[in-house]
Amino acid sequence: MSEPRTEDEVFAERLLAAGRRETPDPQAEIRAAQAAEDALAAPVAAMDVPAVEMLPSESTRSSRPDTVRRLRYAVGALSTAAALLLVGSGLFLKKQSDESAAQAVAAEAQRQDLQNQIDVAKAEADKGAAAVKSATAALSSAKDDAARAQAQHDLDIAMQKQGAANAAVGRAVRTDTKRQQTGIAAPCTCSKLDPLCGCIQ
Repeated sequence: MSEPRTEDEVFAERLLAAGRRETPDPQAEIRAAQAAEDALAAPVAAMDVPAVEMLPSESTRSSRPDTVRRLRYAVGALSTAAALLLVGSGLFLKKQSDESAAQAVAAEAQRQDLQNQIDVAKAEADKGAAAVKSATAALSSAKDDAARAQAQHDLDIAMQKQGAANAAVGRAVRTDTKRQQTGIAAPCTCSKLDPLCGCIQ
């Protein structure tokens, strides 16, 4: 008796027989391909290998990374823009604060200078008033005409100095009043967006 033939041998014989024919039979080729497929599937089925899950299609695989990459770029661009906006607004607010502080320092220096001018002018006016008083006393106590003429001359000079000192006091006070009326003394320290601030015009 002959040995039992394996499926591979049967397949090989069928292929050889199909090749010998002059007119190929389409059904024979299909049967041969089916037999070959069955021959290869039998050992795999015997091994109990779990079925392989279908991988995502090529178009799905390529579109996911593109979407993720675009999303990452968008998030990066937005975070960069937000950081630049925060830094820019911080610098703007710092500049505004520095400018208002510089204006406050300049206004305080101007106020102090005007106050010093007023104090000096008042001291000169007080000296002039004392000189007028002493010249008036010397004029009233003068015994002869030469002493009276000298006392009158001293009185006229003291009165001119007192008038100049009073004029200087008046100018300094008017300048201080004008400065207070125009608001130079106290620059607005409120935020430009503060609706409750009274100094924003």
